[in-house]
Amino acid sequence: MVKYSYDSFWKAFFFSTIIFLIGLNLGVFIENSTLDEIERAVIASEVELYDSNIRSSIIQNYNQSCDKSIKNTFLIADKIYEEVRALESLDKSSSIVAGFNEMHKRYDLLRTQLWLDASRLKDNCDNDFNLIIYLYEYDSNDPEIVSLQMLYASITQEIKNNYREDILLIPIAHNMDLNSLTMLVDSYGTELKTSIIVNNQFIISGETSYDEISQYIS
Repeated sequence: MVKYSYDSFWKAFFFSTIIFLIGLNLGVFIENSTLDEIERAVIASEVELYDSNIRSSIIQNYNQSCDKSIKNTFLIADKIYEEVRALESLDKSSSIVAGFNEMHKRYDLLRTQLWLDASRLKDNCDNDFNLIIYLYEYDSNDPEIVSLQMLYASITQEIKNNYREDILLIPIAHNMDLNSLTMLVDSYGTELKTSIIVNNQFIISGETSYDEISQYIS
């Protein structure tokens, strides 16, 4: 008959528990560090966008050159796009630290402001760049919505790649409880749902194609 050592069992249990807690705390530490890095990135983007917003006001009121502000707006939009992609990737893999959702909300507020700034530039500057707003539902569990959003993301990214210098692409999550975004979208006479708005005039929802969207690009 085999005799089990309760002393060995409790030692093994104790060390396993210690290792688990160390691993858990290390995971929390790493995710908190990542969240801190993302927060620093969003603060930097906020500063850049506020600077761009002031520059747009100067252009509007003092007839200054538009070129620098348009170029900077493109750079900010591309920077925020990449930062949000990284945030969403981390958010999906995170199950320990809360805060990613609020960070995403800050980015969507930034992108709403960026939409307003870009619209102002289109109105006040002699420039024919195209503005594509892609409204999507963040962290959706509806298979139909997820499928449609994958289609929209693929098409808008392909258009952006093919017309890089002429397309300002701004994806915005519409389900982050931002009153300013709701008011802005309502002004276009559309509901907050997965859709694409091209040059603040053409609204596309439901199944679409590259050719259908590209026909609205000037």
